[in-house]
Amino acid sequence: MNSRRDFLQKISLGIGAATWVAAAEPVSATTPKIIESPKADKQLRVALMGLGGYANIVARGMKECKTAKLVGIVTGTPSKIPDWKQKYGIEDKNIYNYENLHEIKNNPDIDRCAKTCESIYQQIITHYYGLTS
Repeated sequence: MNSRRDFLQKISLGIGAATWVAAAEPVSATTPKIIESPKADKQLRVALMGLGGYANIVARGMKECKTAKLVGIVTGTPSKIPDWKQKYGIEDKNIYNYENLHEIKNNPDIDRCAKTCESIYQQIITHYYGLTS
């Protein structure tokens, strides 16, 4: 693989294929029904770290997500802040940079801070369904 983009495209194809195969399998009495029994009573409140192209894709997807909500951002590029605030309703108190990132742990509005999409999905599943990895 020559670049991060190549890697992401190839991993996305693999995940898509695995999802398609899993969807084609018949559901049996022994198949776990984790989707039918969520344990969380509220959305997971997430802050995204790094506002590049991939974060934009994740943020757009989170607009439709019922189990998690984008409430904060961490960026080293202040010029990106106004756009993200407008698009996703991010409040000033939930905006961090890499110098004050250590303070995010004290923010009661943010449950998790995630750097990658995989991390977000894992955290949502763990929070919402009570699963552990």
